[in-house]
Amino acid sequence: MHTKYHVGLHILFDDESSNTLCSSIKTSKSNHLVSAYLSGETNRIPVDPLYNVVVNNKGVRHSPFTLPDLTNGTQKDAVLIPVDNTDRFISVWCSDAISSRFRIYMRSHQLNDVGKLVSQGLTIQVSQSYGDYVGPKAIYITERNQVIVSWLSVDSKNIHIKAFKLKEDGNFEEDSYEFMTSGSFLSDEYFNRNLDLSRDTERSISFIRAGKLNIFMGNVNNNGIGIYSVDVANGNIFFSSLANYERQNIGCFNAIYDVTKLAIKIVFSAISGNGNVDILGDNIRLFGLNNPRGMAVPLNERKAVCSSPSIANIGESGNFVVAWQTSNGPIYFNEFDSDYSIVGDETSINDERDTIKPSVVVTSNQTAIVFSSRAYQGKPLSDYGVLYFVADHESY
Repeated sequence: MHTKYHVGLHILFDDESSNTLCSSIKTSKSNHLVSAYLSGETNRIPVDPLYNVVVNNKGVRHSPFTLPDLTNGTQKDAVLIPVDNTDRFISVWCSDAISSRFRIYMRSHQLNDVGKLVSQGLTIQVSQSYGDYVGPKAIYITERNQVIVSWLSVDSKNIHIKAFKLKEDGNFEEDSYEFMTSGSFLSDEYFNRNLDLSRDTERSISFIRAGKLNIFMGNVNNNGIGIYSVDVANGNIFFSSLANYERQNIGCFNAIYDVTKLAIKIVFSAISGNGNVDILGDNIRLFGLNNPRGMAVPLNERKAVCSSPSIANIGESGNFVVAWQTSNGPIYFNEFDSDYSIVGDETSINDERDTIKPSVVVTSNQTAIVFSSRAYQGKPLSDYGVLYFVADHESY
């Protein structure tokens, strides 16, 4: 479905608090643009509530609504997952609203055809209550109507995974036993109660669908990215090592599945020989190779300290869009083909310092890039605000 988001740079949300982006998606059926953001503590609101805000497929922005039902305490690291063939989406997040320890929660939200919220499911606690749990990620499996959630235990340094069935009323029921495995292959910095992957510029976790595989990826101790498969059968979780993508000094990364290459498309930051930090891209083929690493291609044309890349497919055309932040201010983005050849012109957005953490959402005819910044077109905001930029592209 074509979208009519308003072309150009716009303020998605700004008030006197610090508003930082967590996650952005489009709904599967109507292509409504949905963004989760954290509204930081102010003198008026002594908590850190999470909100969702929707720009519908006609470009109309609706009023934000709170993501959790309990908004006290500290909330962070919200992840949004679209439910295929519907305008429903799922939120997973981290919160200490009930106790002083962080737990993982999940809830579903239903939009109508004009992008207004019409119902929300009950909030469920996904994790246990013993210790701090952080770093949630989730995927939705259409053929099973199943959500698989992963998270990290700070105390035990384990990875936890559990599956849930999404019911017709928008609520969840357990669909597997909770699985635990050692996270010793991950960098030690993951196991910190202050971890917030939505803000982190040094490390990432990706949990994606790759064909019929469920792929979990995380930074290995200064030695690349570990790649694991996750499967659910008869109520049990199976977690298996597939490969290591070996490269020194990989920072923040993002990954999607390329149906034209039948490969994982990964973009990441890494130190280059001239001391800059570049954004590189590679195609990872998981079968028939001892080392899945191909030939990583530098993507940024302007040299700077780059980080936090975001990537999205343009349908099944084979082309895709990558955006990244830079230390000297603007966010840049460009379009590439499936071999990382440059298709468009590298474009800067909001040439201001403190413009951070872009999230790319692509429809059949438009590219939307959502991010946080302290300024809008040269004018300071109250603190951090959430902005979005829209450009038309060739229809595929």
